[in-house]
Amino acid sequence: MPSRSRKSSSATVCSSARSVRAVLETRTRAGRRACGGFSLLEVIVALAILGIGLGVVFEGIAQGLRVRGAAAESVRIALVAERILGELPEREAAPTTVEEGEESGCRWRLELVDGKGGAVAATGAAAEPAPPDSLVEVRLTVTGPSGRSWELSTLLPESDE
Repeated sequence: MPSRSRKSSSATVCSSARSVRAVLETRTRAGRRACGGFSLLEVIVALAILGIGLGVVFEGIAQGLRVRGAAAESVRIALVAERILGELPEREAAPTTVEEGEESGCRWRLELVDGKGGAVAATGAAAEPAPPDSLVEVRLTVTGPSGRSWELSTLLPESDE
């Protein structure tokens, strides 16, 4: 009898091992079928997420390029204005007519500001050289290719004319 119980216990172990193996094989076959490919809905959702992500990235790149272009234009305008304003102290008097020109793709205009009374009286300390009798305001307007413009003002001695 003891041998029978052994046979029956080993038969039970063998049958349970077979059933476990059968369950595992069934699960792997089902898993292989499920992992064999993506459904159409999954592909569409993945493409939608990818499209949204790429749209955000490209918009960021475009915004960066716009900001870079605006900064480059501002630098160009500043350089033109600096050059023209740098030449003004060499003049003996303010310009009497409107001066215009173009430089580095920017248009500039130098003109007298017509204020009340036309001139501002100059005052100075006793230690400084004698100031001119009167100063007039001169406006420099520099306009870039996109239409962005800067206006700068300074005072120059009034012309004798």
